Amino acid sequence: MKHYLLTRFNLRLWPHNKVGEETRSEAWLRRRVELFERYTLPSVVAQTCQDFVWIILIDRDSPQWFWDKTRHWKEDCKQIKVTSVKGKHSRAFARIFRDVITKDLDGYKGPVISTYLDNDDAIARFYVSDVQTKLSDAKAKTVLTYTHGIQYFTQLKLATSIRFRHNHFISIIENADDMRSVFGYGSHYYIWKCPEISMLYDDSKNMWMEVVHEGNVDNDVWMTFDTSLIKEVHAVDGLYGCRLDWCDDVKGVFIKEWIPRAIRVFGVHVKHKLFGHDWWK
Repeated sequence: MKHYLLTRFNLRLWPHNKVGEETRSEAWLRRRVELFERYTLPSVVAQTCQDFVWIILIDRDSPQWFWDKTRHWKEDCKQIKVTSVKGKHSRAFARIFRDVITKDLDGYKGPVISTYLDNDDAIARFYVSDVQTKLSDAKAKTVLTYTHGIQYFTQLKLATSIRFRHNHFISIIENADDMRSVFGYGSHYYIWKCPEISMLYDDSKNMWMEVVHEGNVDNDVWMTFDTSLIKEVHAVDGLYGCRLDWCDDVKGVFIKEWIPRAIRVFGVHVKHKLFGHDWWK
């Protein structure tokens, strides 16, 4: 079995983040590198199973300091395989991932797992191992989704445990000779609608961590009836292999800042549903 983690870093996909800031600026890139090095990279380095390849797509015109960073990443994580992408080909990332994997397989004909991983999120230390175990006996084109994880808010310095059935922390197993990768079936939110896909939902607790920060393109508070505040903050320390900062008054910040934020985000989503995403214009 072959396993690939797939990450898009600074491809030219979205011109602005959720607060209207440019996502192709030097400031954005430096902030994203900081998040990657603080959360994503340590969580992958800490995996209990090291049998995988991590493919990271990078814009070919990235500044030299950024390319220097990627060399340091590969020193920390030997599984990293950086691939440069021309700006005009950014939206062909699914095909590029497929081509890079196919080349790396080098004639291998067995099952292939690919996992979707954003460059500012983290996975539990046993994530890779568990994915391989659960998909080892699954039929081709089975998508594994862990329904439970946490949202960590960098500004508020608190976390909530959430259940998100159609989250982006998904993996697929395919046959090598019919491989499209986890990005080859469209949006993670609607992949379950593909007729050739079989879904495997796993309710294991807190298998992933979505880092919510001011530079997210879209992600923000996700609230359902079973969303809960993580009060015992040290219970998640070390689970993801990265260091989390916590506020002194978790409950107070949750009530005074998180709840009003959740209400505002909910209101925006309602307006989007009723009037479309351009309702403010």
